[in-house]
Amino acid sequence: MTTLRSAKELWSETEPSRPVLIMGNSPSINLYQDDMYDRFFTIGCNSRLHTRYVPDLTMMIDRFIPTPDPEADLVSQIPYWQQNHPGTVYTFRQGGRLQFHPDLSTDLIDYSITSPYMAICLAYLMGYRTISIVGVDLDFVGKKNYHDDKENVPILVRPGFVLDKDGKEIPDPLATRRKFLAACFNHLSFLINKMARYHKVRFFSLSPHSLLLQNGNVRKVEI
Repeated sequence: MTTLRSAKELWSETEPSRPVLIMGNSPSINLYQDDMYDRFFTIGCNSRLHTRYVPDLTMMIDRFIPTPDPEADLVSQIPYWQQNHPGTVYTFRQGGRLQFHPDLSTDLIDYSITSPYMAICLAYLMGYRTISIVGVDLDFVGKKNYHDDKENVPILVRPGFVLDKDGKEIPDPLATRRKFLAACFNHLSFLINKMARYHKVRFFSLSPHSLLLQNGNVRKVEI
């Protein structure tokens, strides 16, 4: 039976002693062993991550993603997960799109098209002012797509067209994904820049090839 709690129970005016790590689903999450992640309070961006690592909190902002680990603690506004997850679900309401107006008196979390945006907002509301990120590569890395496990990226024969498995020229099916990743980068950069400038938040990337490192407010972690 689901245990429902308000996400406001997670809010804090002081920074917790254990550092926070936002975990996406890109290939760079495989760069480190579990003992590295165990050093952090981890916030996963959705349950796709659970085949690799079950974080302390998992944001489930979509209905149509894999069933999470039954013992995982979730953060979700989706009725399905609030009603069907056997563990704890912290409930919240969506705030403003492409906004950042943190208010500890409400259960609102601002949002964007990409779940790391909400995870970063969540970390701030929990009191964190230093935020590390892994698995948010926003690019094709190691011949793998951002969300998919397809190892063979189609061969680009000319702008906008690739060869299918039969060698026929077809419109590039990944063009939409590339546009989506570019929008994710822009949205996350907007949030990071605003939080760094007006709220003195520091950002670090454990992913050495993340496109977020092109943002001057994100520093590379040397491990």
